[in-house]
Amino acid sequence: MGMLSIDASDASYQSFRSKTTLGLEMGSLVAGGYGAVKGMIAFNRLARASVGISKIMCKTGKPGFHKIDNAVKMIEDFLHGRGKVITNADGDMILMGSNNKIRFDIRDPHGDKPHFHLEKQTPNGKWIDAASKHRYYFTKE
Repeated sequence: MGMLSIDASDASYQSFRSKTTLGLEMGSLVAGGYGAVKGMIAFNRLARASVGISKIMCKTGKPGFHKIDNAVKMIEDFLHGRGKVITNADGDMILMGSNNKIRFDIRDPHGDKPHFHLEKQTPNGKWIDAASKHRYYFTKE
């Protein structure tokens, strides 16, 4: 063996290697957990802010904000609560409830116009359309 060679059967080398691997695994778990918590906090702030703005604007008589308040209530009804936010591999947001989800296809609408899906989970775990339409497109009023 040369001067800088490493003997893979050496006990010290194996001990250092296993602790390094464990440290990297723990670090990635901590980083992932931190990201998940940060995402949930951001979603809760967004939900609270939109409801708060909606309530303030409703008091001032701005009719457009009633729609925001109604949309927040309808989303929470569909998800059976506030739910959680995840991001798929394409970078699009998914709002997850107990057995329902709202899946957005905005960043990668798969060759179509930006849209979203309302889906529910069957007892066997498969996700199917929760309503009569497969896609819901965003429209201007």
